[in-house]
Amino acid sequence: MNITYKIKRSRKRIKTISLQISDKSESVTIAAPYFTPVDEINRFVWEKQHWIKKHYINTKTVEIFIWRKSKPLI
Repeated sequence: MNITYKIKRSRKRIKTISLQISDKSESVTIAAPYFTPVDEINRFVWEKQHWIKKHYINTKTVEIFIWRKSKPLI
């Protein structure tokens, strides 16, 4: 599974790289300080790939479960 992600660079005083998995759009967003090299961001994603896959699959499972639960029974 290839991980596609968006990089959100901030000129504010953040000093860490963080990631967020959106439930609605099923996308991964990486927030990083403005001057962080792309190689360092890619390495961060590579190191966290197992965690991302695990939680990405969990968000899909939860959404499917909620959808089926709210589906009317005939």
